Amino acid sequence: MGEREKAAEAAGVGRDGTEHGADAHGAAEDGVADHAIGGGSGRGADAGSGGAEAADGDRLRALGVPKVPDVNAPICPSRLVLEHVTSRWGVLALAALWERTHRFSELRRRVGGVSEKMLAQTLQTLERDGFVHREAYPVIPPRVEYSLTPLGEEAAQQVWALARWSERRVPEVQAAREQYDARRSDSTRAGAEPAAGRRAGARRAPVEPGGTPHPGTRRSGPRRTEAAHGAPSGRAAR
Repeated sequence: MGEREKAAEAAGVGRDGTEHGADAHGAAEDGVADHAIGGGSGRGADAGSGGAEAADGDRLRALGVPKVPDVNAPICPSRLVLEHVTSRWGVLALAALWERTHRFSELRRRVGGVSEKMLAQTLQTLERDGFVHREAYPVIPPRVEYSLTPLGEEAAQQVWALARWSERRVPEVQAAREQYDARRSDSTRAGAEPAAGRRAGARRAPVEPGGTPHPGTRRSGPRRTEAAHGAPSGRAAR
């Protein structure tokens, strides 16, 4: 074997050794991470983690939380996430932050109609859920900027598309509303006419051919009594 071949082989061994060393270092990190989340190796660790997971699963099932996330389940955590993302101000705040980073005052002007209190609460909720990052700069006057996290960018992309779609479809929605209101109005009038006819018929008293009301029909109007017209009492009449 020539000198160059020996040098190349030595270099290859060196590279392999470095790669193996990196693999060993990655495996060590994975082991530390597994141990940190309770996934240590060995039968004892597996049994312990399995028992804890089973206990957690039983507790969640007892509370009605589905094992697989289902937004239609009553108390699934995904429903709360959906509520925060699609809330009245949450959608608009995420869509505005999807465009660019905003200071609080800029964001309030961008989201028209929101109060300072509601915007602060919305941003706090989104920050707690991991969608929004709040950066405070130590300057005078204080400056705070809001931006999206990677998770927030994923959510904001969805609601931004929904906001733009709603803007484009306003004419169709308005036309559908007008058609619906017209149908409701026609249906209400059609139902009111027979009812009015029945009420009018009930007020008319049947009349015999000779012009005398039917004996079984009670006359409408206030009942007239003798006392009401000042008729003498029975003792005075006698």
